[in-house]
Amino acid sequence: MLQSQVFDEAKYIKATKADRLKQIQELQVKLEEQSFSELNHWTAFEEETQSNMNAVLESDDSRRIAFQLAYDEEQQMIAVRWSYFALNFYIHYCCSHNSSTLVDVVVRLTIICGF
Repeated sequence: MLQSQVFDEAKYIKATKADRLKQIQELQVKLEEQSFSELNHWTAFEEETQSNMNAVLESDDSRRIAFQLAYDEEQQMIAVRWSYFALNFYIHYCCSHNSSTLVDVVVRLTIICGF
């Protein structure tokens, strides 16, 4: 009877060890699956962050380009206004102080201002 109890106990210990080993293996599989899932989520997060950064940079570039175009247009408008101002000043100055004809003044200003 003692032998049978020892045999049953050994059998129980062996089954318990096998069960624990199986549980450990299942836990390792779950841990690997979880790690893989976490890595995939992290990779997706990094890709989304990079995509958002690219969108922000593209938007900023577009804003800068739009500002530069508006600034250049404004500078061109100022240059045109100054050219007309110079033309008017030159015409009035030359017509009142010189005997040149208006045509000569316009020709000179066209050459000077680059019209």
